[in-house]
Amino acid sequence: MDPALKRWPKVQLHLHLEGALRLSTVAELAKNLAPSTPKLKSLLDTVSDDNSLREVFCITRPTDSLTTFLDKFWATQSLLTSNATLERVAYETCIDAYHRDGVVLLELRYSPQFCVLSEWNDHSVLKNGGYDAMHEAVLRGCQRAVDEVADEGGLFAVGVLVTLDRSMSVKEGGEVVEGVHRFRERTEVENAQVKGGPRVRIVGIDLANDELLFPIAPFAGLFSSLAEARANTSSRSPLGITVHAGEVPGSADNVVQAIRNLRTRRVGHGVQSIHSQEALDLIKKHNVLLEVNPLSNYLTGSTGPYKSHPIVELRKQGIRCCVSTDDPGIFDTTLIQEYRMLVEEHGFGEKDFDAMNRDALRESFLDDELKKAIEDRYFPTENLLN
Repeated sequence: MDPALKRWPKVQLHLHLEGALRLSTVAELAKNLAPSTPKLKSLLDTVSDDNSLREVFCITRPTDSLTTFLDKFWATQSLLTSNATLERVAYETCIDAYHRDGVVLLELRYSPQFCVLSEWNDHSVLKNGGYDAMHEAVLRGCQRAVDEVADEGGLFAVGVLVTLDRSMSVKEGGEVVEGVHRFRERTEVENAQVKGGPRVRIVGIDLANDELLFPIAPFAGLFSSLAEARANTSSRSPLGITVHAGEVPGSADNVVQAIRNLRTRRVGHGVQSIHSQEALDLIKKHNVLLEVNPLSNYLTGSTGPYKSHPIVELRKQGIRCCVSTDDPGIFDTTLIQEYRMLVEEHGFGEKDFDAMNRDALRESFLDDELKKAIEDRYFPTENLLN
């Protein structure tokens, strides 16, 4: 069924650059960095082939331990030591999404705050270069992929989200957001006459990290102000907001807070809402879209067995969902694999995916003009599946 799955145009809204490295890229970067990274060298001593490399850098079996995920995260994080690497990974992630998975609109998120941290090695090159240089590197990588597709006669739209680390202070988060505003103002002028595929821009702000350890309440002022600007500004394309909430057991109230206090209309994961009538009612009242990542939820132990994933019940209750891969490099998956598992385990069909992709397209933070071009080319009204 994969050829049919690939042909369906897809919109992917929840994809972390830091967790999207190709296995071949992991192998190359790890080999180059191992001599100067003792922990990495120790891990690579156990690697003899691709399967053992996956054991080191990927989660392929369910785990109920956050420590397991963090071990994989820091292993991958140790590879992101330069802007050249960020640019490369951004390009590879985008071009794979288009050619391998049939994604026609992608929102790729990354956290400059995460990228300058490392448990294992020195990321001072990134840190000293500043966030603007990191933004530029990620945008260059994405733009290269978009332009290649345009040269082939295709249409591919990409937007970048900047993820704030909720373990940092609100002051630090606000400084990142202000920096994004200044960066956008400067680059809008510089890129105004650039030719090629659709311009890749920073289009939104995300909030992530451990939602049980680090409450979202302190970020209410910052995010509600962004929501107010998006609702009322005369700007052509204000920043959108999305918030990681309701991913892990016991976190359904975070969805309530994210909608009520941070005023988000998109929630990353949100699957624990199934256990809270208050959350479900708010989601429906405000027509919130859940960015659902089924395999990620299953492998991290957030939702139990895959067959019991709540995406089916959420949609039965009238909750709008879209499907993404979260950290496909860490979870060793693709969007095609996510679709295949929903087909095989939950009986999803073309009508289900068509409806979810149209909802994702509507709620994307990309410019309306570009979204209309994507709709006309890939999701024309005459092809609407009822």
